[in-house]
Formats: sequence, structure tokens, C-alpha cells
Amino acid sequence: MWNRIYQFMKVREDQPELNRAIFTSLGNMIPLMYAMVSVNMIALAWTHWSVAPRWLTLTLPIFFTVITFLRSVKFHKHRNTYFSDEEIRKQLQITVFMSGPISAMFMLWEFSLLNYSTGLMQGQVMFFAGVTAFGTAFCLIHLRQAAIIMMMSTIPPTAIFLALYFNQPVHIAVAINMLVVGALAVFIIRGVNNDFAALIAQQTLHGEQKEKLQRLNHDNLKLANTDALTGLPNRRSFYHALDQYICEATETDSQLVVILLDLDGFKPVNDVFGHPAGDALLQAVSERLQSRLGDSGLLSRLGGDEFGILLTDPGTDDEVLALCRELSETLRQPFRLKEGVANIAGTIGIARYPESGRSRGQLFDRADYALCYSKQHSKGEPIFFSEDHEKAIREYATLEQRLREANLENELYMVFQPIMDTRRDKVMAFEALARWQSPTLGNVSAEAFIRSAEQAGLIANMSGVLLDKALAAAMHWPADVCLSFNLSAVNLSSSASVRDILRRVDRSGFSPSRIIFEITESAVMRDFDRVIEALNLIRSTGARIALDDFGTGFSSLSYVQKLPLDRIKVDRSFVQGIDNNLATRKIVETIAILCRNIGIGCIVEGVETSRQMDLVHRMGLTEIQGYFFSKPLDEEEALKFVQSHNSDDDIAWLSA
Repeated sequence: MWNRIYQFMKVREDQPELNRAIFTSLGNMIPLMYAMVSVNMIALAWTHWSVAPRWLTLTLPIFFTVITFLRSVKFHKHRNTYFSDEEIRKQLQITVFMSGPISAMFMLWEFSLLNYSTGLMQGQVMFFAGVTAFGTAFCLIHLRQAAIIMMMSTIPPTAIFLALYFNQPVHIAVAINMLVVGALAVFIIRGVNNDFAALIAQQTLHGEQKEKLQRLNHDNLKLANTDALTGLPNRRSFYHALDQYICEATETDSQLVVILLDLDGFKPVNDVFGHPAGDALLQAVSERLQSRLGDSGLLSRLGGDEFGILLTDPGTDDEVLALCRELSETLRQPFRLKEGVANIAGTIGIARYPESGRSRGQLFDRADYALCYSKQHSKGEPIFFSEDHEKAIREYATLEQRLREANLENELYMVFQPIMDTRRDKVMAFEALARWQSPTLGNVSAEAFIRSAEQAGLIANMSGVLLDKALAAAMHWPADVCLSFNLSAVNLSSSASVRDILRRVDRSGFSPSRIIFEITESAVMRDFDRVIEALNLIRSTGARIALDDFGTGFSSLSYVQKLPLDRIKVDRSFVQGIDNNLATRKIVETIAILCRNIGIGCIVEGVETSRQMDLVHRMGLTEIQGYFFSKPLDEEEALKFVQSHNSDDDIAWLSA
């Protein structure tokens, strides 16, 4: 039994949230309870002042009032103080244990006064006993143990005392009434306490669910802003940070630098070693860059093999360039992967706030432009966006606008440069080269308007118009002369684009077997698997495939082996140095040997001098293109050229 009583009085340790709620409630209610008890004591002592001794009417009331006042001050003082769960439990346990003795002392004080009471004064004492008991119990209602102990320590003893001491019907009736109401009050206390506990449990559950939801939101936000592979901030996080830094730089009139870094040679690693090796390489690159940057900049992975860096205290342009060169040098060191050694480099474009732009879009686009410029003109050397670049952007914008407004059918035309078979001194093919005569811009270089068309998404339509014109011109050539036509990456990006090209060929009536479609290494690298699928579809019609500008990009024997190629075109940059650079000569000779060994043709571009012609002949190369034979010719000149060089003899290379 004693164990059950102890368990009843014990404040549970496994309900810290409920205990904290009870403690908070008592912090508000106990001072009110003490105030009520003190007022009742003072009122009762005053009415008994003339009949009871001073220790009952003065000493004890003052003592109890001081104690309750100090307890009230303590509760009020600590109501905003944070206590641990264990400290709260101990405070509640003390309150439970104190409720019995305190209520007993008040009850004995009441009984002592009854010895000096007469008539109405006895009624006042009984009223005080009932009001105090019920009032204190309901002030402690959320701490069930203390409330019930308070009731059990006062109501039954008072009722028994009234019934036995006075033994009068009225006193017995009051006693029975107190017992009945007290019992009902106990049930009410239990019910309210259970409801309070359920409410706190529900609030705790809602709080836990809210906390869990907030934690999930935080995790989701972190995932949404973190690159899963490298653990770096991703593009979204980079943009958000850039926006914040721009606001800070605007308010403080400070500088900000945006750096974009693109890996050179990453795709061959992916293709040769596989995607797991590519992932490992990206992780290693991230670690190297982060190690070098430290806390001086925010490093992010923007996607693929592109990284972004934000410098909020960039220093001078020379200091930024020095940092970027160090980053480039860091990337040039070999990466040792499980699959093998990877050698890559990095191209970097830089934009400074506010000189290069004042918005996120401007800064990012101009850093990207500087990066693209570096790739085309000074690979490996970091470049700041400059006024010259700004001028070029305006020119490109103008060019793009004119291109959109152009009547392509009327303004585009083709010229043709012969590809000679020097074994027989005959034209084996003409390469069709695009030209644009703009009514407002005049003659626009092919490199400029083709790149602009690719960027503007106009290249597919343009390629169709140019192919139609080239096929129409080729219809007048002898049967032994082929048409060599360049395809862009966009033409190979989908089966629909390829089928449009083939429909145009079929509609023209020109035999597909007389067409050589030229593709570049950059087009191959954009989506290797899709390019192979597109080229196989083209070859299924009898058309042939040549890899253009071989050796200028990240050439890979893996590409040559896997691609359905009929020819490789050696880039003119190798031919220009072939007569005075032994290494260049050896490279061209190696390419010639490679082509012979795997059974494909080799066309040499850019031959301009008899010395160059003699050297490539010694290497056994007989398919030549360049100014040594002819500049690009218009349609009529090309027809005259082929008529002067070719006869009606069958030509052997068509069956090669």
C-alpha cells in the first residue's frame, strides 16, 4: 500500500513536456492561491482577535503570510527562468510533498480557533475551511497529486471533527455536504487533469510534427541547394548567394567578382573510363579547388563540368588573375583515378561588379562570355570581361537581330572549294561553304553568322536552306564528283533533325552515295551516343561521314574507333607548320598511318604551297583541299573548274 501511495505522489520522469506545462501553470496560480489563503487568514484572525490568544491571531497568521509571500515572490521571480526537465520535476515533487504538511497546519490552526468560537464565528471558521480547501485544490488542479492531497488532508478531517466535536445535526449535515462535494471535486480534478495532460500531449505531438516538418524542410532546402555528387553549393545556391552579395556590394559600395570555370578534357575521361570515373574526377576537382580557395571564395558546382566562384574581397585584377592561374595550374596536375590517370585543364572567365554588370544575369552572362572567348582564343588563360567583349556582344546582338529578319532564301548563298584526288589530278568533291550577303551588314563572315545562328536557335532552318542550295548546284556536276556538306551539333541532336536532312536529299534527286557529311569533334562531344545513332541513320542511306578539324579539339582514338567514319580531315593548322616544324609533320604522318591502318580516307585541308604539297604527298596523302588548287568558287566557277579537270572515267575512290 505504501508503495502505491509513493507511486501516486511521485512526479513522473517520462513526461517532461507535461511537467513543464504544469510548472508554467503553477507559476501563475500559486501566487494567487497564497494571496487567497492570506486574505482568509487575516479575516479569520481579525474576527477572533478579542477571544483567541495572540499566538493564534497574530503570530501564526504573520508567520504563514510571510512564508506565502516569499514563496509567491520566488515563483514570480523565476517564471521566465529556464529550468531543465530534471529541475522542474524536482520543484513539482517538492510542491507535492509540501501540500500535505501545509494543509495540515492550516487545518490545525482552524481547529484551534474553534475552541474560542461561538455562534457565527464557528460558521466563519467552517466557511474558511471549505473555501480554503476547495480554492487551493483548484489552484493546484493541474498538479493532480498536490490537489488531491490538499483535499484529502483537509476535507475529511474537518468533516469528522465537525461531526464528532459538535455532534449537532447542522454540523453533521455540513460535514456530509463537505464530504460529498469533496468527493465530486476529486473526480473533477482527475478529469480536468486528464484533459490537461491530453491537451499537452497533443500540443507536444503537434510540436514534434512541426519540428519534424521544419527539419524536413531544412533538409529539403539543403538538398535543393547542394550538389549531391560533390557536396558543394549548386547553381540555385550560387545564384542566391550572388543576389545577396550584389545587394551587400550595392549598400557598401564594394567590389565583387564572379568566376566561371569549365573543365577542358572532362568528356573524354567520361567516355574512355566511364561515368564512375567522371564522378570521381569531379569530386577530386572540387577538393582541389576548395583546398586552394579556402575561405577566400564561395565555390559552387553549376552542373556538368562547370564550376562557379564568388569573391567578395577580390583585390585587384592582377590578384584575381593570379588566383585563377593558380587554380588552372592546380587542375593541370594529373588526377590518379582507379581507372587510370586523367589529365585535364580549366578555362576561366571573370566578371567584376559593377564594371561588368550590376545584376546577377549580367555578371553571370558576361563571365560566361569571357569563358567562351578564352576557350576560342586563349585556352587555359583566364580572361576578364572587357569593353572589347561588350562591343562584341552588341555586334552579335545586332547580327542575331539581322539574321532573324533575313530572307534566308535570297540572302544566303554557297561557294564551293574543290577537294582534289592528286593521284589522278581530278576533283573528287566540293566542300560547300556558306556565305551571307546582308542588305544592311554587307558580307558577313561565315564563322560569325553560323555561330550566331547556333546561339539563336536558327541553325536548323539555316542548314536546311543551305543544303537545298548546295544540292541544287551539285545536280549539275559530273557523276564522279561528290558534295561535302557540314552538319552542326543541332543537326545531329535528334532523329527528327536527321530525318529532315535526309528528306531534303531525297527530294533533291541527288544520290546520297555522292554526299559526304562533315561533323566536328565538338559536335561529337556534345552527346556521343546520340551522335552515333544519328550518323548510323545517315550512313544507312549510303551517305558518307567525315570527321572535320581532326586534332584541334580533344581528339580521342576512342571516337575514331566507335564513330561510323569514312574519312578524317586533317585541320589546316597542322598543314601551316608542316614545312618548318618537325613535331607537326610527325603528327600529320601519324594521322595518315592511322587512317591507312583502320581503312578510312584522309583529306588534308589548307594546303597552299608546293612545299606543303610535296610533304603530304611523301606521306602518301592524296586527297587534298586548299588554295594551292583553288579558292572557294561560286556555282558557275565550280562547274567550269570540274569540267576542266574531270573526264567521264569512272573514279575508283567511290567504291573505296
